[in-house]
Amino acid sequence: MKELVLSLVLSYLTYPVDINSQAFKDFYNSLEIIQLEPNEIESIVCGGVGACEGNYTFAYDYKRNLIHVPSTCGLENERCKAALMHEMVHFIQSFIGKHKSDASCYEELELEVEAYTLQHDYLKSVDINFGFINFQYSQYFLAHCLLQASKTRL
Repeated sequence: MKELVLSLVLSYLTYPVDINSQAFKDFYNSLEIIQLEPNEIESIVCGGVGACEGNYTFAYDYKRNLIHVPSTCGLENERCKAALMHEMVHFIQSFIGKHKSDASCYEELELEVEAYTLQHDYLKSVDINFGFINFQYSQYFLAHCLLQASKTRL
């Protein structure tokens, strides 16, 4: 499963990733993909059931190099495959150093836009409407970042 998703992600990325380096092989081999119930993922990612408002059913944990996948999804489902590809983009971002533990909200937004764009492009290639416009998501996240910045100034 990891190999298929990685090859799909690499075919969409606009920058090179040296997958033949020992560093990449070690990082890739340490990647775990675990299936959990969606409520379990929400508890892990957001601290409790309902805390994410249903927005997290897949998640990449940068600290543990681990992708959480809902047990209800399989790779035969193109939307699930696309969501897993989205998380694999975060894995690549982590490997190449794009993700920083002290990243600003705006830097995190940039990473999300990259992952959502790949997800959208893949779904479009298999004739599925993403159902979620990247631009609208970007506006929502930008508003979140602006609100967060205003709270820290108070």
